[in-house]
Amino acid sequence: MSQNNKHKNETKGKDRLFGVVLKRFLSARTGVATIEFAMTMPVLIMLLAGSINFGHVIYVRHTMQAVAGEALRSVSYGQLDYSDAVTFAKGQLPRLQKGKAKWDVTIVENAATNEVRITISVDTKAASLMPLPYVSAEVFADELSVELVAPRITAFNPT
Repeated sequence: MSQNNKHKNETKGKDRLFGVVLKRFLSARTGVATIEFAMTMPVLIMLLAGSINFGHVIYVRHTMQAVAGEALRSVSYGQLDYSDAVTFAKGQLPRLQKGKAKWDVTIVENAATNEVRITISVDTKAASLMPLPYVSAEVFADELSVELVAPRITAFNPT
C-alpha cells in the first residue's frame, strides 16, 4: 500500500470518527437541563432583583405620600408650625442607605391663595435597595418627589 493511500484511509477514518462523535454529541440529552438552567438563571435573577428593587421604590414613594399628607394636614389645621412639621416628616420617613439618604422637606405657604404646599424629595439612588444595571430606579429618574397642596384651614365648620 502506498504512503498516499494510507494517508487517505487514515483521513477518512478520522473524518468518520469525527462524524460519529459529532452525531453522538448532538443527539445526547444528558446535561441539557443543566445547561438550560445555567443560561436562564441569570436572567431570572435579574428580573427578581429588579422586581424587588422597584417594589421598594414604590414603598418609599407611598411612605413619602402618606407622611406628606399627615404633615400637610397638621400644618393646614394649625396643629404644627413649619419647623415642627419638617421635623415630624423627617422623623417619619424611612431610614434609607443606613441613614445616609438626604430627605429634602420643604413647606411653603402662599398667602395670596391661602394654600400650604409641602414637597418631599430624595435621591433615587438612596431609595433603591441595590444598584443593578438596567433594573434600578435611577435608570428612569434622578429623584423621587411628592408635592401636596391644601388650603389653610382658619376656622373649622363641619356644616
